Amino acid sequence: MLMVEMECENSVLSPQPDVSPSPRCCMAVRKVSVSCLCNFVIAPVEINLVHVAQYCGTQFTPGTRCGSYTLPPA
Repeated sequence: MLMVEMECENSVLSPQPDVSPSPRCCMAVRKVSVSCLCNFVIAPVEINLVHVAQYCGTQFTPGTRCGSYTLPPA
């Protein structure tokens, strides 16, 4: 989890939810369980984490919860 924090800080902590992550961030995201990370994040970070994970190729099922955020239905 620390690697994701270090490599993705600019994208996940950005006030704009659509900041594209760096290639190093995507490499870190692919090495962890994003669904596990979702159990520990708080607003508004969870929306950014979902954006980063999706940008990096993580697939979420519609209706999945990440922190207090629920992904909209398809």
